Amino acid sequence: MQFLFSTALFISAALLFWAQPMVSKMVLPLLGGAPLVWNTCLVFFQAALLGGYLYAHLSSRFLGVKGQALLHCIPVGIAYFTLSSGWIDSTPPVDWPVLWLFQFLLVTIGFPFFVLSATAPMLQRWYGWIRHPGARNPYFLYAASNLGSFIALFGYPLFLESMLDFDAQRRAWSIGYIGFMLLILGCAVSVWRLNANDITSCSKENTKGDSGQTISNRKRLHWIALAFVPSSLLLGVTNHITTDIAAAPLFWVIPLGLYLLTFVFVFARKPLIRREWMLNAQRYLILPPLVLYMGGLKTVIWLDFPIHLAAFFVFSMVCHGELERTKPHPNRLTEFYLWLSLGGVLGGLFTALIAPAIFNAIVEYPILMIAACVLRPRESVRGPLRNMSLLTWAIVAAILILPIGIMTGNREIALHVGTISLILVCSFGGVFFFYYLNTPKRIALGLGSFLLAGSLMVQSQQNVLMRDRGFFGVLKVAVDSRNEYHLFYHGTTLHGAQLLDPERRGEALTYFHRNGPLGQFFASIDYAAPRSIAIFGLGVGTIAAYGRAGDEMMFYEIDPNVETAARNADWFTYLRDCPAKVNVVLGDARVSLRNKTDVSYDLIIQDAFSSDAIPTHLLTREAFQLYQSKLKGNGVLVFNITNRYMDLEPVLARLIEDAGMVGFIQRDLDLSMEEKRGKRYPSIWVVAARNQEDLKQLISDPRWKSLEDREGVRLWTDRYSNILSVLKTPWGG
Repeated sequence: MQFLFSTALFISAALLFWAQPMVSKMVLPLLGGAPLVWNTCLVFFQAALLGGYLYAHLSSRFLGVKGQALLHCIPVGIAYFTLSSGWIDSTPPVDWPVLWLFQFLLVTIGFPFFVLSATAPMLQRWYGWIRHPGARNPYFLYAASNLGSFIALFGYPLFLESMLDFDAQRRAWSIGYIGFMLLILGCAVSVWRLNANDITSCSKENTKGDSGQTISNRKRLHWIALAFVPSSLLLGVTNHITTDIAAAPLFWVIPLGLYLLTFVFVFARKPLIRREWMLNAQRYLILPPLVLYMGGLKTVIWLDFPIHLAAFFVFSMVCHGELERTKPHPNRLTEFYLWLSLGGVLGGLFTALIAPAIFNAIVEYPILMIAACVLRPRESVRGPLRNMSLLTWAIVAAILILPIGIMTGNREIALHVGTISLILVCSFGGVFFFYYLNTPKRIALGLGSFLLAGSLMVQSQQNVLMRDRGFFGVLKVAVDSRNEYHLFYHGTTLHGAQLLDPERRGEALTYFHRNGPLGQFFASIDYAAPRSIAIFGLGVGTIAAYGRAGDEMMFYEIDPNVETAARNADWFTYLRDCPAKVNVVLGDARVSLRNKTDVSYDLIIQDAFSSDAIPTHLLTREAFQLYQSKLKGNGVLVFNITNRYMDLEPVLARLIEDAGMVGFIQRDLDLSMEEKRGKRYPSIWVVAARNQEDLKQLISDPRWKSLEDREGVRLWTDRYSNILSVLKTPWGG
């Protein structure tokens, strides 16, 4: 019996968390690969989970266990016949496509997800009424459920995504659902076969012992808060990770997997991680992520991400540990899960939908870190101050290793060593915060003041003219410290700059500098005007500086807020001053280009980025086939693949070879300090054409090299992409 119920819970959870990344990736290309797509999907899934828990609670309350078992078999069967592989026949709105995305999810997976969501509390409730030693504490089944979720989450990007296309994935999921239906039927039959003697005596004793138990509204609010903070932090840390690398299942599932793993640990029969360890670890992990995040320090992912993920895991363990410690009697199990789910939904709604509407920067993430510290159990706030000597040695180590980094003569190494020193000191400094701020109120005020002071200090370094936040990210327009340039940021990455000097405002800067690869390319081509040019990604319109009278330049931009900034002549004038005919098409570049049936371009320039990440659906075989269909016979494809975290050369090499084209690359990275001060930025560009003759002037230029692929990097398609294979490693790979 224990095996039957555990297996049913395991399979239902695995199906739930297999569906999440599968369906989310299916819709991702329509929304430009924006990081908020996954967060919005998570909110929908949390809402469906809440609906399932509410259904489980109410049906249990009014129908009893046997009546609920009979009823639940009906929606389980109906859900199978509502499984849809269809697609909403509409284009998502470019301004705020949240409602469209919710509609898509409701049509494709909504009802089956609702039915699966109700399974965990129901089966635990049913199991609690069966004569079995484990029925005394059915909460351990929640750990089995989350273990199934954890395995499915990591199995999807590592195995299923690379082995099966979407059609095969949906068929496999449907087969898994049939197995789930059979298991549920077996569990329901087991419940219905119970007679009075089969009901566990502990259930009767529990009912009697529970008759006088009341759950106060204060305790319910406490449960909601303890579920709210980790859920909201989950979306915050996911957004932080995917903004600069890529919105892809691999980076979606890591935080969500850690989140589920905390439930496995805290609800296990024999906890593997002691509660005291997590409470102590939280002291060390509060300041490092706050300092890194507030300072906007651009470290390597191998340093930055582990710190944020470790902090998220520990903070979630603390909150979920308190949920486990304060859980009610098993007879109140479904109500407990209902409040837990409500807190999760509210946390998701806050980060994904409310925070973007009320904050013009991502301030909710550090605020929630502080909230996680405030929710610590009161008796654990203050601990013995045993770390004075450790802090002393941390400071000494930082003082000693800093000169080592500087003496290497490598600026990046010195920066990383300095960051490690800062993290080391901050880690032990957090212990003192908790010692002297020995009440939740003082923790909130102390850390809140630290956050406010740090934010004001960072903002004082730049004169910010505009900060805006939308579905596709945070935008900022600022004036540099020397009052020479207007700067445009998307997320943490500079996406354009323009000189304030009226005599020089037409100069192309940053990654598009006339002395850089793009400038060399435009100087080499000898097309007679008019030229027809498509550009993916608008930025501030810098590429318009290369437009000539008679040319037609079509910018494809998914974020309407970017166009608003680029057309504001008080900030940027590239579009206004361009002698060519300039148009901007709002929407995802690939979708918009496919919908234009009457175009044929001389040049297609890929410069679409979400912060530092190129949407992966623009770098697939199917995307290349589309580009070729819209390119004239002697046309050229140009790609900006500048990236802090990924080496995309082997990806482009595979794609260009597969398309039967020739390609060359220039890594314009070795710049002098004077060039960087003049806003020429390091960049990597790739050009491709059907014939070498179309690139003859670049072929003779020694700065342009033939593309090289790399073993282990396969051809990317709409059904396969492997971000892990192109990530830059600490040893330079």
